[in-house]
Amino acid sequence: MTSARVRCSVCGKTYLRELRRINESRKFGWKPYCSLRCQSLAKNRQKTCNCGNPSCNKLLKRPVHAIPSSGICFCSKSCAAIVNNPKRKKPYTKRCANPKCHKLIPNRNKFCSSKCQGEQFRLPSSLAKAKTVKKIQDFVAKNGRIPVKRELWGIYKLARREFGTWNNAIESAGFEPNPVLFAKKHKANDGHICDSLAEKIIDDWLSENNVEHQIHVPYPNSKMSSDFLINGIRVEFFGLQGEVGKYDRFLKRKRALCQRKAIKMIAIYPNNLFPQNNLGKILHPLLE
Repeated sequence: MTSARVRCSVCGKTYLRELRRINESRKFGWKPYCSLRCQSLAKNRQKTCNCGNPSCNKLLKRPVHAIPSSGICFCSKSCAAIVNNPKRKKPYTKRCANPKCHKLIPNRNKFCSSKCQGEQFRLPSSLAKAKTVKKIQDFVAKNGRIPVKRELWGIYKLARREFGTWNNAIESAGFEPNPVLFAKKHKANDGHICDSLAEKIIDDWLSENNVEHQIHVPYPNSKMSSDFLINGIRVEFFGLQGEVGKYDRFLKRKRALCQRKAIKMIAIYPNNLFPQNNLGKILHPLLE
C-alpha cells in the first residue's frame, strides 16, 4: 500500500498517510490532521480571552458567537456585577419620609423600609392604649362578655405592642381576663353551667331563639356526653380539634359511636363563632 508524508494543518507535524486517503482529501478539500486531538482543536470555534474584571483577569474560553461586540467577557456573574453595576447605578437623591431616618433611597420609594413606614404612621402610645381599651369596653357593653383575641383581631397586635399581652389589655380595660379559653366555667343566661365561653355563646343563642335544649347529656350506654341535645339531635363544640392529640382521639371515638348507633350530630368549630357568629346558618334545621 503506497503512502506519502503530509503535514498536519494544526500542529505542523509530518506523518505517513495512505496515498488514496491523500487524494480523497484533496478531492473534497479536507485538511489533514495527525490525530483526533488536532482534528478536535481545528473544529473548536472557541476563543481564549481574559476576564473583563481587572482584579480577576482569569483566562476563559468562549464561542466566537458568544463574545459581545465590546470583546469583554466575564468568568462569572459576580465579576460582571463588579464591573457593570457602578456604571448603571445612579446616586440616590431622595431621602426616607421618616424624619428620624434620612437615609437615601430610590426615587420610586417613599420609605427605606417597612419599619420606617410603620413608625411614621404609628399612633402615639397614649392614643394607641386608649383606642385598645375603648374597643374592648365597647365589645363588652354590646355582648356582655369579654372578647377573645380572634374577635378583635384588628387591635390584637396593637394590644400586644402597648400592653405586652392580650390579658393585660383586658385588665387595663377594667375586666377580669380568662387565662385559657376552655379553663373557666360560665353561667348561661338560662342558668346552665357551661364548660367554656364558647358553650355559653351557643347556649345563649339557643335561648334567644327559643330552642329547647339540654346540656351535657350522656350518650346511650357510654360514659361520653354531648354538649347539647336538641330534639334528639346531638350538638357538639369541637374547640380543640387539631391542637391536642388526646382530644382528637376522643372525638374520633365519639364520631364512631354516633355512626354505630345512627345518632345525628351537628359539629360546631371555633371559626363558626369567632370572629363572626354563624350559628344561625349551622343550626337552622333545628329552628324548623
